[in-house]
Amino acid sequence: MKSKEKDNEKVDLIKPKSKKQAKKEQDIKDSFNRNKKFISPILMGIVGLIFLTNSNTIIIYACYILGAIIAGFGIYNIIKYFQIKKELKIEDSIKLNYGIVSITIGLLIIVLAGIIETFLNIIIGAWLITTGVTKLIGISNLYNYDKKTANLNIIESVIVIAMGLYTIFFQNIVLTIVGVWMIIGAAIDLYNLLKTN
Repeated sequence: MKSKEKDNEKVDLIKPKSKKQAKKEQDIKDSFNRNKKFISPILMGIVGLIFLTNSNTIIIYACYILGAIIAGFGIYNIIKYFQIKKELKIEDSIKLNYGIVSITIGLLIIVLAGIIETFLNIIIGAWLITTGVTKLIGISNLYNYDKKTANLNIIESVIVIAMGLYTIFFQNIVLTIVGVWMIIGAAIDLYNLLKTN
């Protein structure tokens, strides 16, 4: 009886890899290991490009993510409140209040993401314009004894004011600058990697 059972058993044969297939897989692994150092700067460049071209959209998505996290924390607190109430017959009103407040704040951040983005741009833009104007006001005194520094300060002030106006009317200049910096950094890294190859 046992011999019949053994006869009926299926035996899976593991076919060894051919030398050609093994070599092909090894070549793919070697190629990946050689080129994986390029992945980080390429990803950095892509993220930089997104920051440069869609900084307002990034702020909105950041609001969505932040709102979802806060609302999720609120839902967690409400679930914990009902669990404690059911298991221990204790009403933890603090957890319930935290939950309701967190969900409300989270939903408000999600719903008002567009307004938050505009408001944030206006605040940053206004701050940059104020900084530029303040620098310009102090230049008249500087002109009397250091014209070169005064001229540099004028250029700096004009750039800061222009950045403020750009932030208010177009996109968040902070994220745009971060995007430019990331693209430049990625380009330098890629250049150095290609040079050493």
